[in-house]
Amino acid sequence: MGVTAQVSSGHVSTGHSAAALLERAARRALLAPSIHNTQPWRFVLTGDALEIRADPSRRLDVLDPRGRQLVISCGCALLHARITLQAAGHEPVVHRFPNPQDPELVARVEVGPVGTFPGSGSLDHAIDQRRTNRRQFIGDPLPQQLILHLQWIAHTEGAVLVPAVSPEAVAAVADTSAFADDIEMADAGYLAEIAAWTTDDPRRCDGVQMASVPRNGGGSSEGPMVREFDLDGLGWLPTPARETNRQTLLLLCARGDDERTWLRTGEALERIWLTLTDAGFSASPLTQAVEVRSAHRMLQERLGLSAIPQILLRAGQAPQAAASRRRPAREVITTRPATTADPTPQGGTP
Repeated sequence: MGVTAQVSSGHVSTGHSAAALLERAARRALLAPSIHNTQPWRFVLTGDALEIRADPSRRLDVLDPRGRQLVISCGCALLHARITLQAAGHEPVVHRFPNPQDPELVARVEVGPVGTFPGSGSLDHAIDQRRTNRRQFIGDPLPQQLILHLQWIAHTEGAVLVPAVSPEAVAAVADTSAFADDIEMADAGYLAEIAAWTTDDPRRCDGVQMASVPRNGGGSSEGPMVREFDLDGLGWLPTPARETNRQTLLLLCARGDDERTWLRTGEALERIWLTLTDAGFSASPLTQAVEVRSAHRMLQERLGLSAIPQILLRAGQAPQAAASRRRPAREVITTRPATTADPTPQGGTP
C-alpha cells in the first residue's frame, strides 16, 4: 500500500501525524552533545510544534557566565530535531528566538512540506553513533576533501570553519589552550564546578563519566590539551601520549557573538560532528581557549581571524568511546496544548 497523504497543520504529510513526528524529533534531540553533558534544555510538545527551551538552572556559572555554551548546546539539539524531520521526509520549519518576551524559548520547530533531503538518513543514523571521544587518536588525520566538505557545511549553517593544520596554526592553538588551561586550573570555583559535573556514579544521568575521561595528564605536548576532568586520579582511559600529526584541529567561528549566532554555531557544530561520525571519524570539543577572555583574544590575533572563535574541535580516528548517559525523557519532554497565547512567528527557515 502506498503512503497516504494527509493534511496536518497546514502542510502535506506522509501518513504520520505532526505530533508523532515532533515527539520523535524531541527524543532524538535528547541525544545531542552539551557542555559537560549538562543537557541544559527542555522540550515542550504543543501538538503542532516542538519548543526547544534553554534550562538556565543547568548553566555553568564559572565556565559559562554568559550562557554562550548553553545556547550552543541547545543549537546541537535543534539540529537533531531538524535532521529527524528531514529523515522522515519533511522540511523542518524553524523559528529561532521567536518571542522576545520569552528568552528561554530558543527555537520553535514545525513540520513542513514533504521533501527529499539527501544524506539526512545517514546523519539520522549517526545520531546514535556519535560520541564525545577523548581517547588518543590513531591512524591518519582527516583527508583534505573531507575538510573542504566540512567547511561548506559550516557555511550553509551560517558559520565559518577554520582548519588549524599548519605547524604555526597548531602551535598557536596549543599555546593559547595551555594558557587558558593554566588560568582555569588556578581557579578554585572552576575546579569545584568540574568536580560537580564529573561522576563515577552509575545512577547519575548527566555529567561527564569517568569511563570517558583520560587519567591525570590528558594533554599532548604537540597539540592543545584535552580538558583535565580527572581531579582525583579516577579516569578510566589511558593517559594520551604525543598526538603527533594524527589529529585535525577545526576551529568553528561566527560573524557575530550574540544568542542567535551561538544557536547557529551549535547547529553547525553538530552537523559537522554527525558528518564526521558518518565518515568514520571521532571528535571531541576543546573549549578552554574560547572560555577565557584573554585567551580568546590571543587566539583570534595569532590566527589573524576576522570571524569570532566559538568552539574548537579535535577530530581523528580512535577506538569507540562510551556513550554519555541521558536524562529520562519524562524529565525533559513535556506536553502542552497549543493556545492562542503562543506566538505566531513569521519567516521560519529550514
